[in-house]
This record gives sequence, structure tokens and C-alpha cells, in this order.
Amino acid sequence: MTNQPFNSRKGLLAIIVTLLAFLLVVSITLVEGSSPRTTSDLYWTYPSPDATGTTTLVRTKNGIEGSIRAEGLRPGNAVTGWFIVFNHPENCLPDPYDCGPDDIFLEGYAPGHGPAQADFFVMSGHVIGDDGKGTFSGRLAVNDLRGSGLAEVACDQQNPDCTVGLTNPEGALVVLATHDHGPKKTGQLLVEQISSFLGGCVGPFNGNVYGMAEGPHDIPDEAGECSTIQVSPHMP
Repeated sequence: MTNQPFNSRKGLLAIIVTLLAFLLVVSITLVEGSSPRTTSDLYWTYPSPDATGTTTLVRTKNGIEGSIRAEGLRPGNAVTGWFIVFNHPENCLPDPYDCGPDDIFLEGYAPGHGPAQADFFVMSGHVIGDDGKGTFSGRLAVNDLRGSGLAEVACDQQNPDCTVGLTNPEGALVVLATHDHGPKKTGQLLVEQISSFLGGCVGPFNGNVYGMAEGPHDIPDEAGECSTIQVSPHMP
């Protein structure tokens, strides 16, 4: 009997210690796992009054994770989803945070190495079904240069290290985009269509000088045609 109060206090102390340890673990998990999440409407690259889907972006200090839910895509076409990152959007020209292809291919700088430090990376890809819907998702880690579309269009033997990568995940302007590679092919050609920027593309892209569709007529409907057709910006 004389030991009961001591045992009760000891048991209570153990409970308190366990509870504090649990709360500490939870708080650390929340701090480490909490990530700014934004959602944004997806629009055609040409003037159109209605959104054609939604996108989500999650940021951490180590990278970004994104998803695209798109509608209105051409059934039977191979389409890829992309991260377009402007690491320093405050340096976009002529206006800060008003970033575009001109900031990636800025005159006087190697592609991507202008003041905005831009690059673009594949998320995922697949062939569009009869409902015209497409879902794309992926992750991009800081300084991971794999899957760079900039490398495909700009790197060569004289400029082998032309990619920039994601260097400022929490401060970058990130545009999630869809890129249409035209009617699906088969075998290795299909693999290239759904995993790269130039897969299935022959000659100049449809649309403007940067391959951005300027109207429904620029959505690929023949083999070899390609264009970027939808975009969704996420401000830092």
C-alpha cells in the first residue's frame, strides 16, 4: 500500500512523457511535411473563355510535385504533361512575374540561362481516350536535370551542359502545361511520344515560333505535328 502513490505518480509521469514525445513527433512531421499547395485552372494557349481543366502544385524546399487534369484533348493523340519553371520570376522581362517563352530563349543568353533561369521538364504522358480527358502527374527535385525539354532542343556537342534545372522551388513561377505529339504511334516511337518533348515531332511545331498553339487549328491531327496546347500558372 505504501508504494501505490509512488507507482501512480510514476505511471502518470510515463504517460506525460509519452504524450510529449508523441506531440513532438507530430509537430516535427507537420513542419517537415507541410507544403504550400496551390490549385489553378488550366487554359488553352490561345484565347478561350472557359477553363479546360485544373492543376495542383505542391512545393517543398527539396522540389515540387504537380498534377494536371485536362479535358478537351484530341482522342487518339499522345500527350505529355510538363513543368515549366522560372526560378527567378522577378527577373522576367519586360515585367517581373510576367514570364513566357521569351524568357527561356532570351536573346544574348544561352537558352534558359537568362535572368529568369528557366527550364522545362516532363511529368508523364499517355494516349488520350475517347472521352478527351488526360491526367498527368510527376515530381521534380532540386537540381535533377533528367527529362529536360530544354536539353532536347538546345543542348548539342558544343553546348552539352545547357540545362538549368529547378533551383528555387519555393520561389519559382511554375507553369504546368500539356504538349500534344499528334496521333499515337507504336513501339519505341510511342514511348518517345509520351516521355520526351520532341517525340514524334517532325519539322517546325504548330502554332507560333515557340510551338504554342494559337487556335484549335494548331492542335495536332496528323503524324509529325506537335504543339503545346494548355497552360496553368502557379505563382510563388
